[in-house]
Amino acid sequence: MFHLILLMPVFALAVFWIWPLTVAAPVYAAVALLSLWMYALIWRAMRRPVQAGAEELTHSIGEVMAVQEDGLRVRVHSEMWNAQSNDPLHRGDRVKVVGMAGLTLQVRRLEEGEDEA
Repeated sequence: MFHLILLMPVFALAVFWIWPLTVAAPVYAAVALLSLWMYALIWRAMRRPVQAGAEELTHSIGEVMAVQEDGLRVRVHSEMWNAQSNDPLHRGDRVKVVGMAGLTLQVRRLEEGEDEA
């Protein structure tokens, strides 16, 4: 579908074979302007940050809810996750997600002066 939108001005060239120049030129100009507007919308949509999935979860901030023998339980975006860390962590510590292995988050301690945004 996306490729057809990109080719709209090419398909619109057929109006020059069908109609006289006085009719075809304004029609083609309208198609070209519509195409440019759609290209701008598509470009803006493609440049938006990821809003779901593992890619969005990486670099998120969470809080350690429980320290267990087999790992950690952290809350990230109001969800509870299993986590592992190389840092010694305690309940209530702020953590940053640095990766994901399956459904287990890899986290590290969030330092005091570190940006939480």
